[in-house]
Amino acid sequence: MKFIRQPSRVVQIGLQMENGETAWGDCLSVSFAGKSGRDGSLEASSTRDLLDPPRLLKILQESSGKGLGDVDDALGQEFPRWTAAIRFGVSQAVVNATAISTRRMPFHVLRDTLGIRPETAANGIPVFPPFPPVPALQGSCGSNWRDTVERMIVAGIEYLPQGQFEDLDREVGQYGSKIFEYIDWLKKRIGELASNKKPRAITLDFHGALAQIFSGDMDSVAALIKELARRCQPFRLHVESPVVESTFEAQINSLVKLKTAMRTHGANARIIADEWANSLAQIERLAKEKIVDGIHIKMPDTGSLLDSGRAVQVCKDNGLFVILGGSCTETATSSRLAAHLGMVTQPDAILVKPGISFDEGFSLMKNELLVIQSLLAVSGAFPDSQDSTRGNVSTGAYFPATMSVWP
Repeated sequence: MKFIRQPSRVVQIGLQMENGETAWGDCLSVSFAGKSGRDGSLEASSTRDLLDPPRLLKILQESSGKGLGDVDDALGQEFPRWTAAIRFGVSQAVVNATAISTRRMPFHVLRDTLGIRPETAANGIPVFPPFPPVPALQGSCGSNWRDTVERMIVAGIEYLPQGQFEDLDREVGQYGSKIFEYIDWLKKRIGELASNKKPRAITLDFHGALAQIFSGDMDSVAALIKELARRCQPFRLHVESPVVESTFEAQINSLVKLKTAMRTHGANARIIADEWANSLAQIERLAKEKIVDGIHIKMPDTGSLLDSGRAVQVCKDNGLFVILGGSCTETATSSRLAAHLGMVTQPDAILVKPGISFDEGFSLMKNELLVIQSLLAVSGAFPDSQDSTRGNVSTGAYFPATMSVWP
């Protein structure tokens, strides 16, 4: 970082198709880039050099006819120096290109590559219809702990507020006193503003602040979390990143100590990993060893869209709460693809993005999720349709996809 705060840069990749269409993907890094083992912030000039467009184009042309998974693996082998941000953007472009060339939605491309099919009951009947349910959403308010959160409550968001702590004295207070006041205010506003759809849990993202307050004493951190959980009732408490250490192994050791301390204190809250849950390998270890109760998958840090999908599956297989997340620095392109991946993998929640003003990201994500569900419903109702977005003569002429409206 050159400054304490600096603009987030995006490098767009456009793959021009033979039919004249262009498939786009966005290379970008997260806010708090360079922290907790993450790659540094994206620089446009160095990213273009690492991308090596002529070589990338040659490999993609040679991959004609191969499956998306094979292409993704080949790119990883050919470009070992690519950052997670580059892998993220390239995978978006390749997924979009595959969808365009096969006349399908990115949903179908990701579903078929990951090998995910609707769950079925014992009698063989699908648990849900041909169109999967829209996952819950996790809001993020940044430093605007009140106005933005009130709009989340009115919108009926399932998980909130996931703000960020940057001033321990002003936002946390001695031994967490300011957080107690905030929880009381939040519960009051939920009671006043929420209709019949209330949040499922209150998420507090501490970015390591709790361990800082108590100088690494996990027993004191656990005692505070217990009190926070009590004050959050009847809502469940999710605590994201209560501790952030300087290495992955140190992070695991502290989280194990915290888990033991919470069990001793009887603290009833989910500990969610964010920092030091960057790569698929790190996520797999955290999940399989049950180090935490849940994981926030930051997609630009995980890299390939396929690895983010695999990360969701690993978390679900091991009984962890999983957020298919990311960062406020993302774009409309990456956010829409997150919606498609979320509909395929069915995480417990999808992060509202881009930005942290909420309304715009909520509209984009919710609309995309409902459009995907609607198009899947149409293709399921009329299976002879050649294209889930257009239909063919036998059905599309009478029941165009644009007529399908789902609440």
